[in-house]
Amino acid sequence: MVGIFQTFNWSSSVFLVAFLILVLFYWSNFLTRVPYYPSTEAVWSEIADLLPGDQARNILEIGSGFGGFCLFIKKQKPDSNVVGVELSPIIWLYSRIRQMVLKIDCQFLRQDYRRMDFSQQNLIFAFLSPAAMQALYLQAKKQMKSGAILASYCFEIPCGHNESIEEIEVSYGKTLYIWRQN
Repeated sequence: MVGIFQTFNWSSSVFLVAFLILVLFYWSNFLTRVPYYPSTEAVWSEIADLLPGDQARNILEIGSGFGGFCLFIKKQKPDSNVVGVELSPIIWLYSRIRQMVLKIDCQFLRQDYRRMDFSQQNLIFAFLSPAAMQALYLQAKKQMKSGAILASYCFEIPCGHNESIEEIEVSYGKTLYIWRQN
């Protein structure tokens, strides 16, 4: 393998730039143990159906990736305040540029959701990993108002014994888990 790269006679700066791009892309993986997982429009439609159409809502996507969910939901629920949070600098920048080019009025923040206050959110959508779900649930339980929804795609929400989780089969045998704050 090394011999192949030696035949190209590339400068070592090419490899440094490639390494830096990968660090910027995968930055959040080191901090959160959550890799990039893209969700689909079928999932987004199910989540849009959870919200009444005639009321403005505060909607937050945790790990917003390239911004597809936020842009879709804002088109479906134009009176809602839609915010996506992402740690990866390159992915966040791409979603911000995409949002500006498409001129869709939603926000993309580059920050850690674990440092956010969930008290004003009506719905939080997450497609994270099992490693993050317990802490996310505890934060939501502590901070979200009554009637607010935490939706997780593919990964169960580990709630208490006397709480229930609604399960919606979406596509390809994958499940959307819905927890509602009492």
